[in-house]
Amino acid sequence: MKTRTLVLTIGSALILSACGGGGGSSGSSGGAVGTTPSNPTTPSNPNTPAQPVSTLTTITAANAVAVASNAYAATASIGTSSSLTDVLTGVSIQTADTGLVSPMLAMVKRAIAAPRLLTGVVQTQNCSGGGNIAIDATLKTQNMLSNGDVMKMTATNCVENGATLNGVLNVTFSNVSGDVLNSSTWTATLDSVFSDLALTSGSNVVSFAGDMKIAMIQESAARNTVTITGKALQTTDKQNGGATTTRTLADYSLKGITRDGVTTTGDANFKLSGDTASLGKFSLTSQNTANFVAAVGKNASSGAMIVNGNASSVTLTAINDSSVRVDFSAKGDGVVTQSFTLSWTEFLSKF
Repeated sequence: MKTRTLVLTIGSALILSACGGGGGSSGSSGGAVGTTPSNPTTPSNPNTPAQPVSTLTTITAANAVAVASNAYAATASIGTSSSLTDVLTGVSIQTADTGLVSPMLAMVKRAIAAPRLLTGVVQTQNCSGGGNIAIDATLKTQNMLSNGDVMKMTATNCVENGATLNGVLNVTFSNVSGDVLNSSTWTATLDSVFSDLALTSGSNVVSFAGDMKIAMIQESAARNTVTITGKALQTTDKQNGGATTTRTLADYSLKGITRDGVTTTGDANFKLSGDTASLGKFSLTSQNTANFVAAVGKNASSGAMIVNGNASSVTLTAINDSSVRVDFSAKGDGVVTQSFTLSWTEFLSKF
């Protein structure tokens, strides 16, 4: 699945869905990564965080664009093209290419809104397209969120909007202030653990395992701040019965701010390892050097991030909302060895 999510610009509360734009040409992309770590970060179960990989891969001129694109695309697995406000007030489960946050919060929304949801009683809800979600909740107040509330939601072939959801989600709530479901001013933190949660859309299957903490401050319907952190989150993408792509974010942190529904800013810091068609097995680190800034519904028009490998690095800079520049540094010392200019569409296709 070629996800088109604009990864690090977090819009309408999280990450905007990226549209293609503009022209441009690339010097080179693809190619195998120079060094393969002996122990890639792949948590075998969601309660065991991934361990840091000591050996980073070598970035080369041949794979620099693919490295930058993979790093930029890594957090698409937790992105969403819908605002948290919309999700919490009635948007149903989204298709697989919108990322993890939207369907996760849709599950939480339907669980809280369930009639006669009682502590200690497992309730099963039918999904609109077939299948069901079993809800096991401990709530202080019925149909409301409170500090210390706990939910376990188990989806079994739950079909909504053409996407099928399976797996288990455990959520603990804290820092709750205000009415999350019925107000545009509130705060809440969701500590989440995923057990082989899988979204199927057509012939694409994306599964998730690991942990995620989502801290939300909703100032109004159009003004919000979201901070997402976690120890390890692994995504596995099976594309049309072909190659399987895996990515693991470790010690990750993302922050997004939306102001008045017009402008968004976003930044991220994470370790990334995985196995993709464009790179093979790899291990990298990445962080924003300048926040990505975008108009809502547009690609980032400014901002930059650096991806570090073994004594090598590549920097991605948003030139405008149509094009980006990728600067490769062979020694990782900031001295540019080679540069590539691409349209956002072309860049996002290189992972």
